[in-house]
Amino acid sequence: MGHYILNILFTVLLVNCCFGRRIGTRNLCRKGVEGCTNNFPTIDHNSILENSLINFQQNITLRPRILGGRNAKLGESPWLVNLEYRTPKNKLSLLCAGSVINHRYILTAAHCIRGEIEKFGQLISIRTGEYDLQSEIDCDEKICLDPFQRFNIAEYKIHPEFYTDKDKRNYNDLAVIKVDRDIMYSNSISAVAMPTINFPHLSPGTLLTVSGWGAGYWKGDWNALIPVKQVVHVPYVTNEKCVLANSVHHLCAGEYMKDSCYGDSGGPLIRSLNNTQYVVGIVSYGTTCGSEKPAVYTRVSSFIEWIRENSEI
Repeated sequence: MGHYILNILFTVLLVNCCFGRRIGTRNLCRKGVEGCTNNFPTIDHNSILENSLINFQQNITLRPRILGGRNAKLGESPWLVNLEYRTPKNKLSLLCAGSVINHRYILTAAHCIRGEIEKFGQLISIRTGEYDLQSEIDCDEKICLDPFQRFNIAEYKIHPEFYTDKDKRNYNDLAVIKVDRDIMYSNSISAVAMPTINFPHLSPGTLLTVSGWGAGYWKGDWNALIPVKQVVHVPYVTNEKCVLANSVHHLCAGEYMKDSCYGDSGGPLIRSLNNTQYVVGIVSYGTTCGSEKPAVYTRVSSFIEWIRENSEI
């Protein structure tokens, strides 16, 4: 029942194999990226595919990538980050997402650090400021984005009451990651705002935004991983009408064919209010991508005090 560690690796394979952007020692770092080194594992596409098929047979689950969205504008969702993992065979994989919440901390899902994901690799670094996974420099007719930045992990803290039940539902599914140096804000990187304890309640149908590198139609393939950052607007659904929610700390959003999908566990669900973008949810679990059952997110407003106490906000 969750949102699924297995297909995540398959979609990572698609973007690296089929879209031409290799993640290996030759091009892990772009020229001039501060603090970036090439002392990272290489990637073996065949072994990733082999592991993905084995994991599919074992029905191991993680969380999805964006479905039914559009290409993001350059600089849109600048808080979104990729989490990078060293696999048991010393390869590098992108398995989860997160949000920049200040100059040193990333907010993500606990299940992106502890649990089934540990079978696939160890979290070793954070990549900020990505847009197009195929291109070295991202430009349109007006601007070019600053290069991505990579950071090592200084430490992380998982919510002490995090757990996953027998039905693959996640509870208290959040964590904060401290990076090894300050994140430099740019035209491609900035922090998302945190809601307050007295944040206005959501009304049914309120449109929220989730972003990532999504499954969708690309070059004739309906199940391809789109290399350009995707954005989709999803309606808020009350817990009473969300069959997958099982706690007041869960938040539901989504509708048929508009959903987060394989690979973006830990990414943010955003509410726009008074021209400010707030992270109100963290991608946690669900069923089949784009089904009529809304996906479940960690309700950030339930954990404001814990986040603040553990991230120097």
